[in-house]
Amino acid sequence: LNAREQRVATLLTTSSNWASSSFYAAVTAKWNGGTGADPVADIQARIAASLTPINCMVMAEHVYFAFITNSAVQKYIALKTTVKPSVGSVDAAAMSAILELPRIIVARSKKLSSAGVPSYIWGNNVPLLYVEPGVPSDGESISTAKTFRWLGGQSTPDGRVEGTFLIRTYFDPRRGARGANVTVVAHNDAEKITAGNAGGLLTGAYA
Repeated sequence: LNAREQRVATLLTTSSNWASSSFYAAVTAKWNGGTGADPVADIQARIAASLTPINCMVMAEHVYFAFITNSAVQKYIALKTTVKPSVGSVDAAAMSAILELPRIIVARSKKLSSAGVPSYIWGNNVPLLYVEPGVPSDGESISTAKTFRWLGGQSTPDGRVEGTFLIRTYFDPRRGARGANVTVVAHNDAEKITAGNAGGLLTGAYA
């Protein structure tokens, strides 16, 4: 799952994967201390630029912490609720509702560099997405991205395809004193941006 999330994160946070520069923008005033930073305005600008509605956005955990503690966001919240939020005091769903923004997905997964240093998979960028549930039946509905899975196709002589998985079983004489049968299961899918103008991308929200 971690490897799949890394592929999806790379796909959605790479500017060149979007239709044009109209659908991505760099954050000039960083959310974690930039003078005049206004995360809500940054998000609203991407919503306005998208050709479709946006119903969710992804923030790595550290970016979300910067978002919720940003002074401009604090003022928006206080204006609506008279209470300034702190980390952990208001969940992401409540934040979205109060600020009238798309659902916030807080991405907490991390990866290790070759030197053993952890970092968040989604980095400092914030993709804004339109996700159409299920498979569209009207031929017109679109989503920012979809996962394509092959249900059939070729396999190895010692393997087979079941559902959306490739399954291979082989004998490895090096495993154990008498060898052992090894079964390998791999998903047979590819993640693709299907509409690079449905949604948008904020790059470098965190410095």
